[in-house]
Amino acid sequence: IFNKLKRSSNQCKKRTSIKRMKMMNLRTKYVIAVLSIWLVLFGASFFIAKKLIVTDFEHLEYSDAVEASQRVARTVISDSQYIDVLIADLAYWDDTYNYIQKPNNEYINTNYAEDFFKDKNINEVIFLSMDGNVIWSQGYNLQTNKFYPIDPSVLDYFKKNALSLIKYKEKYNNSGNNAVGISGFLQLPSQPYPGYYVVNYTDDSNENKDPNGFIIFGKTLTPEFLKKIGHKLDYTISVQAPSILATTPEGKKELAEMIDSGSSYVEPINNQRLAVYSLLKDFEFKPIGLLRTDLSRDMHQSIQKAAVRNQTLLFIVSMVGLLLIAILIYLLFRKQERITNSFERFVPHEFLELLNKKNILEVALGDNLKHTIAVLFLDIRNFTTISESLTPQGNFDFVNSVLKQLSPIIVEHQGFIDKFVGDAIMALFPGETCADDAVNSAVAILKKLTVLNKTNSWLFASQEVHVGIGINSGALMLGIVGETNRLESTVIGDVVNTAARIESMTKTYEQNILISESVYQAMKRPERHEFIDIGEVTMKGKLMPVKLYGVHEKES
Repeated sequence: IFNKLKRSSNQCKKRTSIKRMKMMNLRTKYVIAVLSIWLVLFGASFFIAKKLIVTDFEHLEYSDAVEASQRVARTVISDSQYIDVLIADLAYWDDTYNYIQKPNNEYINTNYAEDFFKDKNINEVIFLSMDGNVIWSQGYNLQTNKFYPIDPSVLDYFKKNALSLIKYKEKYNNSGNNAVGISGFLQLPSQPYPGYYVVNYTDDSNENKDPNGFIIFGKTLTPEFLKKIGHKLDYTISVQAPSILATTPEGKKELAEMIDSGSSYVEPINNQRLAVYSLLKDFEFKPIGLLRTDLSRDMHQSIQKAAVRNQTLLFIVSMVGLLLIAILIYLLFRKQERITNSFERFVPHEFLELLNKKNILEVALGDNLKHTIAVLFLDIRNFTTISESLTPQGNFDFVNSVLKQLSPIIVEHQGFIDKFVGDAIMALFPGETCADDAVNSAVAILKKLTVLNKTNSWLFASQEVHVGIGINSGALMLGIVGETNRLESTVIGDVVNTAARIESMTKTYEQNILISESVYQAMKRPERHEFIDIGEVTMKGKLMPVKLYGVHEKES
């Protein structure tokens, strides 16, 4: 029994908690609405700020980075283009023309000794005849200061293509825009790094003879060479294989776009560095490498700091504005909330729930619903006698003292007070267990009165307080009656009238609690109480008799 009572108490607490949650006041709802709107607007402002400030500056940063990369690429080419001027001069030497016809060591030793490669910063020199034979070739490593034989694959390439490169140069990639010969990049499988090559005819100085061969100079884009250029420009420069971008779907897409349009690809490495890739193509427009330029993101850092500073300021201003709005809402709605809450003290919230209304603002004249409810009437015995010994103020205080002590017991048993009629209480108990709740509440009230009478808890001396309680249950109409300017919640039906009559019979049959047959039959746990069969009673104003039962607490 104790466990069941405990579960019932927990259920009551749970229902009370749910009711409190549902009774969220209007001001709180408005504050939440304003907070939500503020969060949306603030989030939108952050997004717009990022879009207008950070994103646009990011595009500007990328544009500047691409321009810097293109400047680096032009510098790399221009640093090699001096070969164009040099080769144009040497190609028109009579000594060069004669050497192609009749090779001799004196010409080579005089003009292409070690100092030539060092001074002119050239890695490779090739002489070819018009029919593609190699007359002389020599490579020189500028880092080790040693000569090396030029790779056969490079020689084979120019043996096969030198004539067509010059004769049909408009079909090929002329990187240096060479007006006489042709220049461009080349990388073969045997070469570790791409090379920049310039190809020109060998003519006599008077140009009255046909070309008799080709002179080819090459400059290898070694890391050391690029480092020197990068040092001059204050950038880090390197050449990487195109496959480095093909590791991700985005990289493949960017590489394809670079090949099609010749654009550059900007890749943020972190907050401090950007990498810009420019495509290197060979004579036949095939991609052979990526010229990578690493740039400092000083602009990005400044923008980020400015954005954080501006957004922080925006946040502070927004918080101040939100605080002011919250205070304004509080001031505007506090009085209205107090008025609304005062009205709801006159109309029980449980009554509104039975009408399927969220709050008193939704109530309208004529609203009604049919419910099965247990109706409890409680009246103070001998109130007239008691009131004779009290002043008007004492009467008022006494009634309030009694009602204040007994009313919470009704709420604890899932009921609510519909109205106070002088010294009487009319309470309603909805739900499937309404009969048990009403009877349990009545028994609990009597127990509470016993304790209060023993401790003399009333506002007057010598007299005890006793009550009579009548309970009836059944279907009745619950709703709002009155007229437009004066509304009242009430229940209408024979069930209510009969409950009032039953309460008045408690004196006649000397019972503190009387219930109707309908209540007795509707109880789920009648074994918890003792019942006295009063029999059928014909009440005033009713044609059909009503069977009544007296209820007493079951002795343990």
